[in-house]
Amino acid sequence: RRTLQGMLQQLQHSRRVCEQLLALAQVHQEAQGPQPGAQAPRCDANAVAREVVIQYLPLARGRQIDLGWCDARGSDADDEATDVAPVQAAAEALHEAIANLVHNAIVYTPAQGRVSVSVRLLQRHCEVWVQDSGPGIAPADRARVFERFERLAERRGAAPPVPGSGLGLSIAQALVQRMGGQIELHDGEDGAGLAACVRLPLA
Repeated sequence: RRTLQGMLQQLQHSRRVCEQLLALAQVHQEAQGPQPGAQAPRCDANAVAREVVIQYLPLARGRQIDLGWCDARGSDADDEATDVAPVQAAAEALHEAIANLVHNAIVYTPAQGRVSVSVRLLQRHCEVWVQDSGPGIAPADRARVFERFERLAERRGAAPPVPGSGLGLSIAQALVQRMGGQIELHDGEDGAGLAACVRLPLA
């Protein structure tokens, strides 16, 4: 049973790396420019972020993490309304960008910790916030974590809790930049943990 569990973990890791490499290839392809006559994609950032939270609930529960969600319309909104936060982006690309942030937050947050995802509407932009109660990242190291294959294990004070490729944040940043947005890293609530903010212009 232990051998099979180890094999399953390795297969899941291999799948994750393959998905990230495919996402990286997609970013490179999109950088070549849109196809002639292609219409600009559009999606609802609020709905996409909600889908990511639902997708990662099993992982969060398995690691004993409280994964919370706050809708752009208020924390009590739980229906699947669309066009709450429309942005000029492909839903698959935005999903991948947010998923990388949520995945990182979950795996680096100790058991019994919290990860929260929220969407906020501003006058001309929307923000997707992913906040955790983990060890955080020192301000001096925050630019480095967006480099490809950069693990920065020492930033968390210990070896990485799970094997990884160091591609997640690099892919997220590249995808968000293609959408005309940006990712910023801040201290979490009360100065503890990490808060990642994806800021995108509203369509």
